[in-house]
Amino acid sequence: MNYANAAFERLWNETNETIQFDESWNNGTGYFDKAVKVKLKPGQVVRSECPNDRMIMMVGTAFGTIVVFQRYSGGDRGIITRNDPKEINELFHFDNVLSENDLVTIFGTVGFPNIGLRLERLRNDPVFCLT
Repeated sequence: MNYANAAFERLWNETNETIQFDESWNNGTGYFDKAVKVKLKPGQVVRSECPNDRMIMMVGTAFGTIVVFQRYSGGDRGIITRNDPKEINELFHFDNVLSENDLVTIFGTVGFPNIGLRLERLRNDPVFCLT
């Protein structure tokens, strides 16, 4: 298991809010492109799990939902990837395979808010406006 997968599993286990997996999120190739349309409040973090035991986490932003998930069943091969709204991709351009640092950027850590909360703070700043 690589460090990103271990960190992802720890985050998943520490997340209290769970939402039911929706098969319509699946694009047929194992990615969850359509889940970026799940309505979450900016900064809201939820978890889910698809029927083949892949852990999924989502964080809401003003641009849509960032969807982070295990690429293969049960975390096999330790690959953590994501689908995100185009605005997030344009701003951050995360690699397809996420690192532990990418997970901190997305989900935050002690004293460092998640990406949805940070973007919301910028969006509401009268000097620096993202909308």
